[in-house]
Amino acid sequence: MKRKQTQNTNGISISDSIIMSVKHKNSNPRKPFSIIITLIGFISFIMAFLSMYALPFNKGNVLFASLCILAFYITISVIGGKSLWLYLASFLFFIFAIYKKSKLLKSGYKFAYNFIYKVTFEKDIDYFKKLKPSLMIPSITAIVIFVIWFVAMVMCFFTICRPNPVLPLLVTFPLLEIGLYNGVTISPFWGMLCIAYWLALLSMSSIDVGEYSGGQSGFVRKNNLFFPKRHMKLKVTERCGMLVICSVVATSFISMCFLKVTHYKRSDKINQKRHDISNAVEDFSFENLADSLSRLMISLGFDFDYEDDRLGDKSHIRYKGETDLKITVAKPVTGAVYLKECTRAVYDIDHWEPLPEEKYCCDLFDEFKEYNIYPQDYTALAYQMMNYTNNTNSIIIKPESRKSNKNYSPYNTVPTDSIGYLYDSVVSSPKNKNGETTYEFISNSIISSIHDSLSENEIITMFQCNISNITDKKWQDKIKSYCNEHDLITYDHFVNINCRDMLNSSLVSDNYKGILALLMQDEYKKFVYENYLSVPNTPEMEEIRKEFADVINNQDTGTTKKTLETLDNIRDRIFNECTYTLYPGKTPSTRDFVNYFLLENHKGFCTHYASSGVLLARMAGIPARYAKGYVIVGSDFDTGKVNEDGSVTVNVKDNRSHAWAEIYLDGVGWIPYEFTDGFSEDSIVPGSAKKTEPPTTATTTGSTTSSVSKDHNTTSVSSTSSNSGNTSLVTVTTTKAGDEGGILGPSGQRFRSRIPWIIKFCLKLYLLVATLVGILLIRRRIITKFRNKRFTTGNVSSRIIKMYGYAERMLEVLGMQSQNGNYISFAEEVEKGYAGVYFKDHEFEDFTQIALKTRYGNTIPTEEEAEICYKTVKGLSNNLYSRTSFIEKIIIKYIYVL
Repeated sequence: MKRKQTQNTNGISISDSIIMSVKHKNSNPRKPFSIIITLIGFISFIMAFLSMYALPFNKGNVLFASLCILAFYITISVIGGKSLWLYLASFLFFIFAIYKKSKLLKSGYKFAYNFIYKVTFEKDIDYFKKLKPSLMIPSITAIVIFVIWFVAMVMCFFTICRPNPVLPLLVTFPLLEIGLYNGVTISPFWGMLCIAYWLALLSMSSIDVGEYSGGQSGFVRKNNLFFPKRHMKLKVTERCGMLVICSVVATSFISMCFLKVTHYKRSDKINQKRHDISNAVEDFSFENLADSLSRLMISLGFDFDYEDDRLGDKSHIRYKGETDLKITVAKPVTGAVYLKECTRAVYDIDHWEPLPEEKYCCDLFDEFKEYNIYPQDYTALAYQMMNYTNNTNSIIIKPESRKSNKNYSPYNTVPTDSIGYLYDSVVSSPKNKNGETTYEFISNSIISSIHDSLSENEIITMFQCNISNITDKKWQDKIKSYCNEHDLITYDHFVNINCRDMLNSSLVSDNYKGILALLMQDEYKKFVYENYLSVPNTPEMEEIRKEFADVINNQDTGTTKKTLETLDNIRDRIFNECTYTLYPGKTPSTRDFVNYFLLENHKGFCTHYASSGVLLARMAGIPARYAKGYVIVGSDFDTGKVNEDGSVTVNVKDNRSHAWAEIYLDGVGWIPYEFTDGFSEDSIVPGSAKKTEPPTTATTTGSTTSSVSKDHNTTSVSSTSSNSGNTSLVTVTTTKAGDEGGILGPSGQRFRSRIPWIIKFCLKLYLLVATLVGILLIRRRIITKFRNKRFTTGNVSSRIIKMYGYAERMLEVLGMQSQNGNYISFAEEVEKGYAGVYFKDHEFEDFTQIALKTRYGNTIPTEEEAEICYKTVKGLSNNLYSRTSFIEKIIIKYIYVL
């Protein structure tokens, strides 16, 4: 029935008539389609996860609970309307149930994680210990039911009631990704259906999005008549979702058939890139976020390097074959050369730290500075006193740009005025314009020399030196001053000096710096035994003491030979019980790194061996610390470039990074000792006798013995060749750059503690909630900003039309919606219901008249009319918000963004 018709000079008739044309009644498929999509998503997610991890649980109980939960949420979703408050009630009950069943769920989480851990890392080791086997089935069943409950709640609401892919994706994808990034095989069929569900939900939430957000009316033209329509649906969103699912399934099937028929294979370059990204993702950990992001960025082709000191946070190590350093030695080198980056002394569960800086605040280190003799000089001075000065060599070290901020130095450096010292740990030399550093060093292996020189009857003797016989006035004054300060002059001008009977007395008497070094070494020895024998007082360390009591208790370490024999026994014991591999798996965060390696996993690379050897050496009463850097062995020098002047240049690859132990020998100083299996001075074949994992990088020939010791300060490694009977000084790091961190001053130490699982869970939950809240806040800010801009700037007519559409959306929240497209009658209904409450009397009618005139009239509205409309809209928005409950306020403000 036509109510009103006007004719203008343009020949266009505008009518607010109600004209409907219905050929036949069609059923509405929206609800059935949405239910089918929900079931597809729910079933595919559960089956995809179980295809990766077949958790042991009571299938009957889980199936019954799943059917009941699904039936409940599908029913209230289909009913809709006021019944949706049951979602909120059920969520609150869900939280209450978690609280009541917290102990059972905690146990279920541990059992499930143990199962997932074993499947993921292919180990028969429990991440969580001391769980009652009788509780496994009921506790896992409980946590599976709670996960299904939460997933069903989210899927049903955000698929049937309010189609939105954000929360369903956040809930389902991370659980599947647990297995995907660890390489666990997922069922292709169920995985494909999961993807189809996500895409279907995305399409359902985005189709006709402009019509929902803009709120503008449309018109249907017939001849010269325009008939208003309101939100006319040209497509059914759920039908589009079903179409997407069918399309994904069909496309996947066709693609699989095509690949099978054509035998398509990816190129090696693509495979390598995928391999690098997969490794980076596999090692990703929120507990080690910075290092994980660094590896991920590098795999994507970005230069972003970061190093961390944590041990056991990587499941494996892979080398790229890149050159990290370039070294040039003046003459060929016999054996191996260690290039030390840093040392660590304090061990704590999963990392090594430097000695606290306050330990160095003592008179001893002031004397080192005063007399310019440091512990780093002791080994070179010992060589000189044994008349090995003819073996002096020089080395030029040039790090690549990504390593330019690091310092690397050889052992046995000859003291010069240009060398700097970092307490008793490392030395440094000024870099030239090319970033190179140069050192003079003694190239012979100190351990090999001592092995050859020591006898069974080695004893420490007292060498008497008459200070008045020292011809060099400078050294005479230095030695006399030091002896007076420490009351070392026994009678007249004689001083007793501890030395080994292998040393030539006449040579010692001429080596004045060596004499003073021997005197100072007695004081430093006290410092060493006070700080480099400490072992954490924990149950994990006690377990190691009991297990290795036969090689650490009652050992004779009175002489150098006996000390080295004890270290060899420790090294051999580690070799017999552990296997060298670059794929040891991550150390669980609930485990001590060394305890887990020695007593449970028995698999590791150099950081495992070095750390273990250092701690065991300390338990045996031998001072030790942890060191890291690079090692260059005989085969590297053999294949190096020989220059015209006879020098040899070697490109040091990343597979020569290494961790080893440093052992303190009385009268000699700190020497490298190799605990890592499979290393020798000439070549590197890590764990060649027992290796079961895929080969990775350069390895050594011959079996070498290595030992590792740990403490709260540092770890070090040195190796002994069992074939030749000589101790070898070669170590090769199987750790990635960053496993043990770079050179840090004593103030750069970091301390970590174990975090209870409930705190970790709360933190992760907090991060998830904070992320969602942040998304909602940003979304609201963006929408409101652009909406206010559309209401206040631009064409006046366009502004008024947009404001009217916004007002209609707010009225829909109040339950008022124009069903027949008659705006005049709709305005009258709104006035009857809400005038004087949400706006002034006749205010909305005036607003409607202005909007209709703007849309259909031939006059341009004024700014004053736009201001009236804006005032009406703002008043309606403010009153709508202020007159709702707290929950409704949140929904209106952040979900509807009104």
